Amino acid sequence: MRFFQLLVKTYTCGMNITSQPILFGTVDPDGISSEQTITVQNTGSVQGTISMSGSNWTDENNTTVMNADTTKYSITSGEYNSKTSLSENAQDVASIMFENILNIFLQLHADLLDSFFSGDLGQEIEVNLTC
Repeated sequence: MRFFQLLVKTYTCGMNITSQPILFGTVDPDGISSEQTITVQNTGSVQGTISMSGSNWTDENNTTVMNADTTKYSITSGEYNSKTSLSENAQDVASIMFENILNIFLQLHADLLDSFFSGDLGQEIEVNLTC
């Protein structure tokens, strides 16, 4: 009687994100923030696809004060209007080879739904890597 095993190598992708939390600082109503950077590293052994989504901007009472799409992103540094609007639904950002690093540049336009709002706002951004 003979026994054998077949070994199957598993390929994975993994993700490490640096540069968090992102702090845009004080931005005047209708103003555009300075560019902030998220650094994503694929720590795995295969290529992956980075996707992102974001919530609406909310105040401390979880009231929406700005829409998610006021945040824009790009994999190249540049002007706000040259970037892609963030969505509440996941969007593919870029492919990333294994063991590589990719910078994602973010900016926001303080386009308030309530022009009289004054205070702090927060947004949750979800970053995924699939392979």
